[in-house]
Amino acid sequence: MLSAVTIGDVNMSESKSCFLCSTTFQLITAMQICYGRREKADLYILPLCPNGSVYRDRIIEVKLFHKVSVIDGDSLSCLYKKQSALRYNINSFLCYLNIKKIVSKMISVDASYDKFYFSSVTPYSKLIQLYFYRYSKKTEIILFDDGEGSYDDPYIIGKLSKADALVRRLFFGYNFSSYDFKRLLYSPELFININGKGYRVDKIKNLFNEVSFARQINFVFDFQKDKAIKEKFIILDVIKNIRFTEKGRRKLEKIYGLICQLVGEENLIIKKHPRDNDTVDEKYNVYKTQDIPFEIVEINSMIENKVIITVASTAIFTTKIMLGKEPFVILLNELFGDEDLLYNKEGIRDGRVKAFNQGCSDLFSDSSRFMKPQNLSELRNFLNDIRD
Repeated sequence: MLSAVTIGDVNMSESKSCFLCSTTFQLITAMQICYGRREKADLYILPLCPNGSVYRDRIIEVKLFHKVSVIDGDSLSCLYKKQSALRYNINSFLCYLNIKKIVSKMISVDASYDKFYFSSVTPYSKLIQLYFYRYSKKTEIILFDDGEGSYDDPYIIGKLSKADALVRRLFFGYNFSSYDFKRLLYSPELFININGKGYRVDKIKNLFNEVSFARQINFVFDFQKDKAIKEKFIILDVIKNIRFTEKGRRKLEKIYGLICQLVGEENLIIKKHPRDNDTVDEKYNVYKTQDIPFEIVEINSMIENKVIITVASTAIFTTKIMLGKEPFVILLNELFGDEDLLYNKEGIRDGRVKAFNQGCSDLFSDSSRFMKPQNLSELRNFLNDIRD
């Protein structure tokens, strides 16, 4: 039997919940939920999470969760390899036949979990959900905040192929795509404004202002005082080859050059996307520690006095929704047309992206601090006003 761990006045000798995380953002959110709700919980980190083993060891040290594990990626490698749709469906069918055996390699199937928290749709999360549905129907399945997609995609639980949906109904009597998950989000207000009522949505409490939690989160993500951002203007870069055509990429690089020219390179820093391996022009100052999530940098960098510039990033709303801060935000996505983009074109056409951005803007008590330039002239005016 695992030894008990004490947090606050709660004895965590027996876990009643489990969390599944695949990104640092999800780890931060899971830690807030567990700390704020005093959950007796286990944490399972997917192999998709960069530096998962490092975070596991640090999270164990802060004694927030009962058990912390990194899932072995080999257990479902057959569903990640490039393959035809037919082969994928065959592998899925085989996974369903052996679901208990496979899930037992990922989580403690002997644990009597009352709640299962997940955030993104992966073969891992789908199989664990199906396992609970079949073998532990008392387990409540909760979808927790994963950034923008949790708000502008109400069907984030995942769309299924016809073959996959049919097999699931035959095996489990379960229409996965219509299951009514509870959602645990930083801003239920934003979600309802975008999607309307009728969803079960609860709020995640902001704990970054609590000294003890801030100390824990800084330790887990190895934040030191010298890693705070001193520059006033921060460009949050994106993975360009995923989001842009070659034309769009050239346009973005010209916009970065204009920003640097207007505000001065000594006042500007670029925070690259954690999964971006592209090099950045040497004329720019680049934030050196890529593995620290921007949310952790924000809580330690007087972010309300900064100007955040980006095409599209979860971080444009986390400052307000997660931290309760209102920096200047300049959102550049209106400067790009359909021919510039590769990413989420459907969401742009049907208005979901615009609704999300407007919803974020509406949350600011001072709407003038959230800027969406329609052309380069407006961008110049915004930068000149803030710079002066």
